[in-house]
Amino acid sequence: MRKAAPKSTPKKAAKSAVLDKEASDDRHRRIAALAYSLGASRGFEGSGDEAREDWLQAERQIDEADAKAC
Repeated sequence: MRKAAPKSTPKKAAKSAVLDKEASDDRHRRIAALAYSLGASRGFEGSGDEAREDWLQAERQIDEADAKAC
């Protein structure tokens, strides 16, 4: 007879949610810092389109770095 897989307890689920939130917050901070650095490197010149592109580029770089780390 097969045993059922143990169910996640509410305490474990809450801890997992906190860890997910912390990871998300950390990713956001890292992207913001890199996007700021990218903007600074071009002297913060340009419009919101350039700032948006800085953010998107920072997201790509952070996601690539995280994928390589796994």
